[in-house]
Amino acid sequence: MAFNSFYSDMSLGDDKDGSDSGYDDYSSVGSDDTVTVQGPGGRMVSSIKGVFTGIICFFVSFIVLYCGATKTELAKVFKNAKPVTSAQDGSMAFVTGVPEVGEIGDPGYLDNGKYLRIDKSKEYYAVVSTKRSKTRKEGTKEITTSYYEYSLQWTTNPQPIEGKEKSRWADFANSNNISRYTDNPVSSGETRTTINTQTAKVNGYTIPVAEVQFKSGGKNLDPIYLSGSAENPQIGDSRLAYTVYPADSKYTFAGDKSGQSITSTMVDDSPMLVASAGEFKNLMAALKSGDRLMWWLYLIIGFVLMSAGLHMMVGPLTTLLSFIPFLGDFGSGMIRFVLTVAAAIISLVFYLAIYYWWVVLIIIVCVFAFIMYKKKGAQPQSA
Repeated sequence: MAFNSFYSDMSLGDDKDGSDSGYDDYSSVGSDDTVTVQGPGGRMVSSIKGVFTGIICFFVSFIVLYCGATKTELAKVFKNAKPVTSAQDGSMAFVTGVPEVGEIGDPGYLDNGKYLRIDKSKEYYAVVSTKRSKTRKEGTKEITTSYYEYSLQWTTNPQPIEGKEKSRWADFANSNNISRYTDNPVSSGETRTTINTQTAKVNGYTIPVAEVQFKSGGKNLDPIYLSGSAENPQIGDSRLAYTVYPADSKYTFAGDKSGQSITSTMVDDSPMLVASAGEFKNLMAALKSGDRLMWWLYLIIGFVLMSAGLHMMVGPLTTLLSFIPFLGDFGSGMIRFVLTVAAAIISLVFYLAIYYWWVVLIIIVCVFAFIMYKKKGAQPQSA
């Protein structure tokens, strides 16, 4: 097995000189997990390479934050929608009522019923392989152990089982009464299908359901098993999962009024027709909730990218410090803490400055006016 001064890949128990490598107290490591040992030189080379990745992450974080802060909020777009009876053609409107629809179903599996939409997923019972890694220090070396963990799940996209030559898979297979030579099923064709009603009217206004983005109102049905059962599923079993939007309750649809229809409106050059169960206020609440979720998601992603970027940019320094016993780890830890706090502050300030750009503009104008006023007041009076 190849070994150089920077890295070595080995299995546990390969310590041929009989010295204590420190693995014995690493009880969660399997007997044939992949172990990579990175020496001081290798750690420095990796940290130097990471500087360039860190610079990219740092600048990309600003792009993510800018996109999040300037992202169109749907609640603000649709809040000015008027009841369809008082709206003019081409303007934004909403209609609320119980839809009149033609019956739809999934022949052979789901009986026809009064549904606006049926979302169908074909799921397979399969082994899900998840790659894990753990890193620890031993003197100036850094030891990373990589391995797979396994679980049995229903999934629409089964993947080949990883690490089947390893003991972890054998142990998992034995404990679940599975042959270690078993394979996951292979999905065939489309695993997700949407079935829309062809005709839908609400208070006499036609709704093109295929264009609708539902924000609520979905109901999950009990799965239909093509093979196997819910009580004792086996690898390779399949089932159909359905989410339906029943047409027997009140919905609100919002978009553009076009004659006797509610059609998609353009939002950021994309057509959009939204709907929610209940009244218009329920639709607005659902839109606001989605907007808040996306607002925080962009902020968190931007912060994580910025924090990771700053950490990698000072990687060579923190790596050098880590070679110093006791104080080195404390010093590198403090640097990482300060950089994390700095990333949080920079991300939040930048995000809010872009989001509330008009407040920033007013402050800049006021500061500029104040400076000009002070300069004018400081000019000497002519004799």
